[in-house]
Amino acid sequence: MYDNVIIAAVQIDPKIMKNNENLDKIILETKAAAKKGANLIVFPECALSGYVFSSREEAIPFMESIPGVSTERLITCCRELGVYVIYGLLERADDKCYNAAVLVGPEGLIGNKPPFYNPFIN
Repeated sequence: MYDNVIIAAVQIDPKIMKNNENLDKIILETKAAAKKGANLIVFPECALSGYVFSSREEAIPFMESIPGVSTERLITCCRELGVYVIYGLLERADDKCYNAAVLVGPEGLIGNKPPFYNPFIN
């Protein structure tokens, strides 16, 4: 545990349909915030995939399970830096799309908020 928690709220401009590029940016910004002393780094809603999709079919390739590829990469980053990260993504679960937030840290996947069912995409 930390005696003091330093929180960094990082605003990025996620590129729609560019999960890998957005994840690289999240990791880069996580490293920059950790270097400045932050131990909890928070990213925006749908930071992984971008936010506005015209249909469920368009969003399907950019949904991810939890745990998934991004959680594993961010867990590795958190272990290296000794920090925690909260980020938003489109979660694929039970053939539905959820607007989810994930918390990862050096211990691994800590949890995700109860997903918000998005009736406009499902």
